[in-house]
Amino acid sequence: MGNFSMKDILVSILDECSRKYSPQFADIRVFKRVGSSIVIENGRAFRMYEYRLHGGCVRVLIDGAWGFSAINDTSKEGLRRAMETAAKMAIAASKRVTEKRGVAEIRGIEDSVVFPVKIKPEDIPIDQKVKELLEVEKVARKYHPNIVNTILSYGDRHEIEIVANTLGTYTEQDIPRTGIGLLVVTREAGVVQRTHEDTRGIKGYEVLKEFLDEEKHIRAATTAVDLLKARPPPAGKFKAILSPEVTGLIVHEAFGHNREADAVIAGESILEGKVGEKVASELVTMVDDSTIPGAYGSFKYDSEGTPGRKRVIVEKGILRGFLHSLETAKKLEARPTGSARADTHHNIPIVRMSNTYIDAGNWTFEEMLEDIDHGIYFKKSQWGYVFPEKGQFTCNVIVSYMIRKGEVAEMLRDVSFGGLTLETLKMVDAVGRDLVIPMAGMCGKGGQGAPVCCGGPHIRVKEVVVGGRA
Repeated sequence: MGNFSMKDILVSILDECSRKYSPQFADIRVFKRVGSSIVIENGRAFRMYEYRLHGGCVRVLIDGAWGFSAINDTSKEGLRRAMETAAKMAIAASKRVTEKRGVAEIRGIEDSVVFPVKIKPEDIPIDQKVKELLEVEKVARKYHPNIVNTILSYGDRHEIEIVANTLGTYTEQDIPRTGIGLLVVTREAGVVQRTHEDTRGIKGYEVLKEFLDEEKHIRAATTAVDLLKARPPPAGKFKAILSPEVTGLIVHEAFGHNREADAVIAGESILEGKVGEKVASELVTMVDDSTIPGAYGSFKYDSEGTPGRKRVIVEKGILRGFLHSLETAKKLEARPTGSARADTHHNIPIVRMSNTYIDAGNWTFEEMLEDIDHGIYFKKSQWGYVFPEKGQFTCNVIVSYMIRKGEVAEMLRDVSFGGLTLETLKMVDAVGRDLVIPMAGMCGKGGQGAPVCCGGPHIRVKEVVVGGRA
């Protein structure tokens, strides 16, 4: 995939497309991904493989209609055929389209960026990776006799994405991402508990050392054992403190997808028509930032070649805008935000989050606790479920604690809380100064996955509804 020769190929194909079909817009993406995956379960290598994926795709916009073609080939002839197919699809679709599409025009950019790592995963033989991961899993598995299952998952992926379009953009982006995660399951007297810890980022094989240095394998084992003695939660309405991890879950799941402009256009967002209005407490400023060094969801350019940036979505409780692709920005007369991401060359770019968080405030954790006589501290999240168009959410929290007379008290397990998204955000009455973005993983949407992060500081909410024992 030579840099100069590939640029010449893509520019020549776009020039041919322009001469022959006079499109409103056209772009070509060339994509390559190589990686490995290893799963260790209960002392044995349960699954391990290496993989390679490469190809290209072309989008063409003619008379308000899109055509798209993907091919597992990066030769000039292969990409040229894809261009012809996409153009003919657009022409055919333009005869039946009921709503004309368009893209926002931005200044073309030429750039090449490589994200460096300390240890390239491809330089480590897979048998060495397996040996080292087996040792980590063994330490966790042998930690306590009540541990009945341990699953250690490791994955690395090295991606190169090249984007060229008729606006004059040509970008090359080389991003390595690596992650390791451990699930620990415990059982005692019919009670089964589980917890997990992970480390992910735009990093190399050094994530293993980071995972061990922070003793996350020991932390997962200890927490899973402690949860066996934890109480089930009480039911009712409580004043609550959310950890950075649980704050991130709310920000991403409950609020995040609502601010993606394609959801707004489709009528599937509770934020439609609310730009400039209050949607949260004045203490809440919410950001999506794809420029954070090393964060799992970071990138310099999206899959349309638009620069990523720090995007303030909610400022002191006021909704300032949405995340946009070139197309949604045109539709809503907004500035593109560099938020169009595609999983591989087989997918079209769609609006996605990157690293999403509530910005830091001025409170300490101790100050938040002081005036809570009877409440709950939600510490470690597990999953969330949301109805974006209804504005409802539910969060499941693995580890929580009762708060009694301003102090953290006994541990709780299997806590679920929920409510109305905007109502909950408006009830935030304290935001901590301890901003971290601890949650990293893959976000699914439209059949595509995208690396993301989410987090924030500790926040306090006046009232949440908790399901449990009355």
